[in-house]
Amino acid sequence: MNEERLYEYDIPDNVLESKRIFGFRPRNWIEGLICAVIVGFIVVHIPFVFRVKLIFLVCLCCPMLLLNLIGIKDQSVFEAVMNFRQAKANKGEYHLRRPDNEERYKSGRVAQSINGIGNGDSAADKVADFIKAKYTEFKERRA
Repeated sequence: MNEERLYEYDIPDNVLESKRIFGFRPRNWIEGLICAVIVGFIVVHIPFVFRVKLIFLVCLCCPMLLLNLIGIKDQSVFEAVMNFRQAKANKGEYHLRRPDNEERYKSGRVAQSINGIGNGDSAADKVADFIKAKYTEFKERRA
């Protein structure tokens, strides 16, 4: 009367051929384990009672591992940090000048603009010039 029915599910052949381990990239696993081991090594060498060390290990190493496993915007944490540093290094290539004034930019008009950015034609350069003039005027009045 009470027959249990067993269901059979087929596991596809390509399940284990994935390059991910538990859904995370191997790079994220390696970085996460390295960071967790470094933090764990530091915590173990702190002169605390074993119970306190264990609490610190769980509270610091587990989130460190999870943060590295999840990553930042489909990148590992170190990839994201390096991309951020590269973007900061290349930041000087982007400016407010108009593309049709390349000759004026090269001819020295840059020295007149603020901090060498732009050529004084954009609205941002004009606002910056105005603010700089008002600031110097304010400083002269106070002196």
